[in-house]
Formats: sequence, structure tokens, C-alpha cells
Amino acid sequence: MIIGNMDGIHDELGADLVLINGNILTIDPEESIVEALAVKDGKFLMVDTNNHVLKSRGKLTQVIDLEGKTVLPGFIDCHNHVPVRPKWVDLHWVRSMDELVGLLREKVEKTPRGRWVLDSDVLTCPK
Repeated sequence: MIIGNMDGIHDELGADLVLINGNILTIDPEESIVEALAVKDGKFLMVDTNNHVLKSRGKLTQVIDLEGKTVLPGFIDCHNHVPVRPKWVDLHWVRSMDELVGLLREKVEKTPRGRWVLDSDVLTCPK
């Protein structure tokens, strides 16, 4: 749910994006879970409580209420295996979730019912 933009600090200093009411895993040494985060110029500005993070918003800040949903840190897969078996799907060059789902769907449609579709540790069995 998008809350909207509200008056806050000057826009050039304000966050571009604020996420509130979430379970945000920070992966810091204390394994903290916070309820809000702010982003400015593609980088984290702060992670903390809703009240503290909301102080970073400007008139142009997009505020999204996560409604208790979980946010995980970004993951970069730097370890891939090129398929060496016919039942494997080559996801090495995938650049988006839509592309990943499309390739898996295509492979599942070509795979006999009850046979496995594999990519390294990803397993999908067509029903």
C-alpha cells in the first residue's frame, strides 16, 4: 500500500523511498530486524523504527506501507552452473524474475509429468 508523499525535510535532502511497517532483515552483526528503511539515490539512508525513518521523508518521497511483509537484502548470484544434462534449465544469463519464470515455465511444459526440472539447487516437479 502506498501511503503517499508528505511534508518533511527539504526535498534535496529527503529520501526517495521509505518503507514502513515491515520486517526488514539487515544482516548486520547483531542480525537486527527493523520496521522501516529509507533509500536516497539508490543507497540506504537509514534503517530504524517507523517514527525515526519517517523523519527522512520529503515532499517527493514515496512512502510504502509493507503491512508486515518481510524485506530481504539484495542477493547477487555470482556462482552458476552451466547445464550439463537435458533436464537442467540454463538460468545463467537470466536478468529478471519474469525471464526466470518464463524459462522455467517453458521447460516444465516440455518435461514429462512427474519428471524433475533442475538448475543447481533449484528443483521443480511438474504436477
